[in-house]
Amino acid sequence: MPRHGAVYLRLAGGLGNQLYQFSFANLLCEKLNIPDLVVSISGMRKYPEVWGLLLFNVIDVQKLRPRVVLRPYIGSELRLPKIMPRNPFARLGLHLVSDANSSVLPVRIPAAASDPGRKSFIYLDGYFEKTPLRIEAGEIMRRRLDDGLLSLNPSESLVINIRGGELKKLGRTGLNDREFFLNHVSSALLSNPRLTPRVITDDPEFASDLLRPVLTSPSIADPDPIGNFHEIYASPFKILSRSTFSKWAGFLSEGRSICIYQDPF
Repeated sequence: MPRHGAVYLRLAGGLGNQLYQFSFANLLCEKLNIPDLVVSISGMRKYPEVWGLLLFNVIDVQKLRPRVVLRPYIGSELRLPKIMPRNPFARLGLHLVSDANSSVLPVRIPAAASDPGRKSFIYLDGYFEKTPLRIEAGEIMRRRLDDGLLSLNPSESLVINIRGGELKKLGRTGLNDREFFLNHVSSALLSNPRLTPRVITDDPEFASDLLRPVLTSPSIADPDPIGNFHEIYASPFKILSRSTFSKWAGFLSEGRSICIYQDPF
């Protein structure tokens, strides 16, 4: 166990999930002056769409303040933050943090950071998509982007990201989706007819059917998580679904493009 404290992160999911989790862990390291961020990827194999560790194709690890160590750690498989949200070990400097209790951290952080001699060992297990700290965490990631991503030239495409697949199975798509995309695609092409529509989706049939009233034969990108992420990032105008993947590509490119979100970051 590191002598000066550490944040331990169980990483799981696709690229969007990985960015929410990692950015939150990195923020805690920076705010609490914790030098080590230990990342376990043992949970990756349990995700239904196994793309693997994609995070460091977007974030430059050399620009991060904490030292990032990729290795399993004791407890990553036990998932204690999930089953013990009340955290009986807090007085010992060991904190178990999940989605259920991450909202209390803004209160605890200033007190912990004010004591330079205090060692904190923080175990994270959650998605952290809704934590109140996500904007601050994301802004730090924007300053730690990989140079290859930063050097991308703006494209002339109107990127339309439509999530079908899993969200459709969960009943999180409907008539409101059609209205949202048709209205915004029509407005974007009316305001700038030179834009070339480009669809990035996990469900081409669903996306084509949804867009048919405004785009008869849309250009659909092949599935490639890093290539798709770069394409969304580089687009000057993007209309984005509820996908965590596309929301991160939009958020990181804010300031250099117009982003319309179906759900806010």
